[in-house]
Amino acid sequence: MRRSVPALLAVATLLLAGCTVGPGVSSPDQSPTPSPTPTPEGTPVEYDLRTGTLPDGVESVTVTLRVVFVEHPDDLGPCYPEAFTGPYQPSLTPLPTPRGECHRTESTTVELSADGARTLGPFTAPASTDGHAVVVTDATATRADGSTVSDIYGAGGHEALAEPETPAGTYGVAVGLDPADDEADYEFFFVSERTAEAG
Repeated sequence: MRRSVPALLAVATLLLAGCTVGPGVSSPDQSPTPSPTPTPEGTPVEYDLRTGTLPDGVESVTVTLRVVFVEHPDDLGPCYPEAFTGPYQPSLTPLPTPRGECHRTESTTVELSADGARTLGPFTAPASTDGHAVVVTDATATRADGSTVSDIYGAGGHEALAEPETPAGTYGVAVGLDPADDEADYEFFFVSERTAEAG
């Protein structure tokens, strides 16, 4: 599994009444602008979430995440919710204002065992969508003895999957943990990997 470097991102919580993306999804409060490559309204999008590599002694990983849809791919950063949590807070540089619409699902918490899998969605992509991401905002590891580890480096605002393209079909992503170096003041490092093409 390759190690993903979490992006340094801030959140703009933008809500627009009357527009939904799927179950439990809010939309923005800014004026919409034409999308360069619009998605047909009603396009279903699913995310196949699986367990990646877990260190010895870890039985499962619990992640809190949400899906973000944007009108412009370069808004994937500014539209992320709850970014700059954990080791990435506060922002060292101001984030730009999103150019277009931002849509996000409600947070979902999923526990995955060593060989676990979970399908998220389907969500209905807004017609303006031209980019999307799965963002992990928290993670907890559970050991075989039942004890937990919540101080996991890189779990706050981690971009588990980002696609600067119109979504359609099912996207796969594996989430897991790498052991930290002996000199680190944390035990695990959060990692993710794209596992499948949309289709």
